Amino acid sequence: CIVRALELAPNQVDAHNSLGLALKAMGRLDEAAGSCRRAIELNPAIGDAHFNLGNVLQSQGKLEEATACFRRAVQLKPGDPAFHNNLGNTLREAGVFDEAAESFRRALELNPAWVETHVNQAALCLLRGDFGRGWDEYVWRWKTSLRTPRMTAKPLGDVLNTIKTTSKEKDVTITGKVTSANIGKMVKPEPDGQ
Repeated sequence: CIVRALELAPNQVDAHNSLGLALKAMGRLDEAAGSCRRAIELNPAIGDAHFNLGNVLQSQGKLEEATACFRRAVQLKPGDPAFHNNLGNTLREAGVFDEAAESFRRALELNPAWVETHVNQAALCLLRGDFGRGWDEYVWRWKTSLRTPRMTAKPLGDVLNTIKTTSKEKDVTITGKVTSANIGKMVKPEPDGQ
């Protein structure tokens, strides 16, 4: 459908942007980036196109370019918490922790109940060695009545893998010892069937 729409109207910004999303979902990242870039060429004021290009570039490990895209998306649409959240993720991956914290703070200011941002902020706190706050942020999702069966965040193993990976790549020093005994006390298991 999208390809056909572009055949009929090759300058349709939304179609290029949507095609970029579809191509990213299929793992065709270079083509996805091209579609998002075309949408931006046609209308540079579309924040979603910058956001989507940032997501593609982040998937490719092009953190500097992804950060620039997310910054532009935030400038164009400052009230979208997803834009701030993804900027924070990219900054965290790049080791720019203070700015990442500010992006997560802003995302939560816009949507205090967003589980994903709480988990992303938890990973940042854990990377910085702020274990108490990190665990509090991670388990926050269990305290909200807004949680639905599909509203789950990254498993703790993913958060710890992020810390391990970032630590190796960025020479981050993490103090403290994480053991299965203290994790069990801090993280409530998934309820059955969810």
